[in-house]
Amino acid sequence: MSMIDEVARAVRVPLMGSVALGSGVVVSRLVQAWALAALVAAPLAGSPWDSAVWAAAVAAAMVVVRSLLLWASESLAESIGHRVAVTARRRLLDHLLTLGPAYTATRRTGDVAATLVESAAAIETLMARARPARLLSWIGPLLAAAAVAVVDPLGGVLIAMALVVMQVAGPIWNAIGRKGHERVFTDLHAMDAGFVEAVQGMATAKSFAAAPTLRRRLAEQAETVRVASMRTLAVLFTQILAGRWASAGAGAVAVVRAGYLAADGRISGQAALAVLLVVLVAFVPVEEAGAYLHATFAARAAVAKLDAFLAEEPAVRDGDRRPVPLGPAPVVALEDVSFRYPGRDEDAVSGVGLVLEPGRTVALVGPSGSGKSTVVSLLARLVDPTAGRVTVDGRDLRELPLEQWWRTIAVVSQDTHLFPGTIRENIALARPDATREQIESAAEAAGLAADLAAMPDGYDTEVSERGARLSGGQRQRVAIARALLQDAPVLILDEATAALDGRTETAVHAAVERLCRDRAVLIVAHRLATVRDADEIVVLEQGRVVERGSHERLLGRTGTYHRLVEAGAAL
Repeated sequence: MSMIDEVARAVRVPLMGSVALGSGVVVSRLVQAWALAALVAAPLAGSPWDSAVWAAAVAAAMVVVRSLLLWASESLAESIGHRVAVTARRRLLDHLLTLGPAYTATRRTGDVAATLVESAAAIETLMARARPARLLSWIGPLLAAAAVAVVDPLGGVLIAMALVVMQVAGPIWNAIGRKGHERVFTDLHAMDAGFVEAVQGMATAKSFAAAPTLRRRLAEQAETVRVASMRTLAVLFTQILAGRWASAGAGAVAVVRAGYLAADGRISGQAALAVLLVVLVAFVPVEEAGAYLHATFAARAAVAKLDAFLAEEPAVRDGDRRPVPLGPAPVVALEDVSFRYPGRDEDAVSGVGLVLEPGRTVALVGPSGSGKSTVVSLLARLVDPTAGRVTVDGRDLRELPLEQWWRTIAVVSQDTHLFPGTIRENIALARPDATREQIESAAEAAGLAADLAAMPDGYDTEVSERGARLSGGQRQRVAIARALLQDAPVLILDEATAALDGRTETAVHAAVERLCRDRAVLIVAHRLATVRDADEIVVLEQGRVVERGSHERLLGRTGTYHRLVEAGAAL
């Protein structure tokens, strides 16, 4: 189902209410026009003013009624917009979570943000404002044409014909300028994405004196958007001009004709005045709909992007939704696993085998690009093997529900992400119901307690996005405390102590050693002190396991591990 169909279904009834209120506004204008015609015609016909008091009262009442209807219509539009935004963003977020990190890792952050935020906002404007206005742009003039037809059927036909010309001309002009419209919003999307990435990379740009280059690139993107916009607006203004000519011409003919009919005595002067006043408001709904023409174009481009996003297939398929029985300390194994990233000619890892058992620590080392991060992604089930399989207690990992597996495994990586909120909330991310004592125990085990004691608000210290107010080591220890509190039976430390000083690293290793007594642990690291005490060290090179064994055994060989240690290279 298309995104636009999904949100339309969610707000179908309120949209009908919005159109009904808009129709009420149109009727109030027409009634007011007839009342004003009676009020003005009375003295012209020699009637006393008091004979038209009722008309003045009706006209004043229509002003009040229209004000109330506009207030209700605006309130309902805001409600529709909110519901559309909630429906769209919830659907998009659910799909983004289904796609997982494998999707965002291969997309520009700015593109993802622009698609999910700005495209959803464009649909909100379309559904809450543009669609009701579009329907009213037909209803309003047709009601005005009917009102004129009561006095002069031919005049009513002229109004209706002008409406048809205006409404048919729009799609024709849109088809002519369609490519230009799409180009504007594609360029605008690229400019917005570039701006987001410029903000994210500001520190790097400044440190390399690249701000002028970044500024020039954004200026070029803005100029591209400006040129494309001017071309599109030229087509748009031509369409508006043609519509204005049609409405003005039809209205003028209807008014002149009414004047002649009144002069011939075929209709009253009041009726002729009514035609004049009705013509003045007949095409107001069309002009109001024109205010959302740009939003309509933007929404078309947005819907195409959102539908393309929703059509994206996740890198991994969720297993059966029913939980699979697992032991309290499962055994995890990679059995002759290979994986190739889409679009690549070679496997990132090939024929890898290793076993993670409770109470046993396995260290994974190798040169940069050897496939360590890919192994972690396979174990976390961010990607699935292209050959071989990952098993849990002998069962293929793909049979397990993702949610169950992600509660079974805890991963601490070098790139730590903290969410806005307190440190306490970040530690308790996986266990929001954890007690104060449990949170503090995890922080103590991660070597974080002393740092928190020195902070004025302690565990209630607010952290901004990505934990910018904390040092790198503190952010890392929050992540480790989070994993310790999760108390998962499988623990992966992916360069988890890279940002820690020697003393803190020693304290964390002591905590990890205590955890390893009944957990399966995989350590991916480049520091010798981190891996030398592992029960088994698995050495990767060019995606293959080239060595395995203890530190002493591997060091006694003249293989890859020995060369890395002797050269002091990153493991």
